[in-house]
Amino acid sequence: MLIRDTHLRIVGQGTNGVTFSVGPGRYVVTVALPGDHLVEEVVDVGRDETREVALREAVNTADADLEDRAPLVSARHGERPAGWQRARMLTHAGPALLSPARPATFGPVTESGRRRRAEVGPGDQGQSFLEVSDGVTSVALGLPSEGACLIEEDLDRGELMLSAFPADRNARLALRYLQANDLERGGLLFSAGLRRTRPRRISSRRSAASGEVLIGCYLTLRRGYFAEVDDLIERLRGDSAWTTDVAIIEAETAAARGRHSAAADHLLQAAGQGLPRYTAGFSILVSRMRQYAREGAVRDSLTDRQRGLLDGLAEAYRELIPYADLTCPTTTFRNLPHLRPQ
Repeated sequence: MLIRDTHLRIVGQGTNGVTFSVGPGRYVVTVALPGDHLVEEVVDVGRDETREVALREAVNTADADLEDRAPLVSARHGERPAGWQRARMLTHAGPALLSPARPATFGPVTESGRRRRAEVGPGDQGQSFLEVSDGVTSVALGLPSEGACLIEEDLDRGELMLSAFPADRNARLALRYLQANDLERGGLLFSAGLRRTRPRRISSRRSAASGEVLIGCYLTLRRGYFAEVDDLIERLRGDSAWTTDVAIIEAETAAARGRHSAAADHLLQAAGQGLPRYTAGFSILVSRMRQYAREGAVRDSLTDRQRGLLDGLAEAYRELIPYADLTCPTTTFRNLPHLRPQ
């Protein structure tokens, strides 16, 4: 069992049935079960309040649950899945602003009794987010691949609940392990995949391999293997699809080594390019900007220019945070005001 706060910091871990003491706030409780089953619940805890969490199986169950079934095609190529009144690609209109670009195109739709998985075609350059609306709720999701992606919908929920995953199965499983903070299994899976690819720089062409390397960067970063992260970053040089996430990872490795001025430069580079695709990156970006806005010794190590720019970006991102869904594997926002159904 793993308990994370809204910044994805681990505040408790242990076995089922254990009581944890936490401060008031919102927490994500996750349990990883055999067979790649994840159980997850968002819990709000008040001051001096005790909450018993009755976990139920969440969206992120084993891939075989859907992949062993024959695809059920419910829409012709280019049409939205049933119930999705709007589906469009988004592009960045500013560091913390997404703007509609064009309608999304879809491939086969696979359904089980509980979940639906729709394949969405790749966006044009710069279109790294997808927005789906059912007429009541709008969900904007970061796309974890430059190629086709899979959008999973939990059909048991009373509202639109979506998650985005790579179409490549190994990358998809690695992302599930990253989401569950199962670093050991995720690291083993990524290492096995890395051995199957050539140790060279990945080109800027669309590639499932580059997305898998980026997921591996986040897994390796959380394990604290910074030298390995440096090597992986070199494999992504020149791949423009991941520049925001890569800059955030470089910022975190610099900050962990005490080089906060360099970390600030990387954060400013990342924010200037737009939103990261992965929740892990969004969490790092927001947490570090908050740290540099308030902590005396660390903030004093920055230049006046860096402090001013970071303060302005922190204000822009502060408006986004209430709409962020940190339980999703990729950066996801629910009902952004300028995208909300009218």
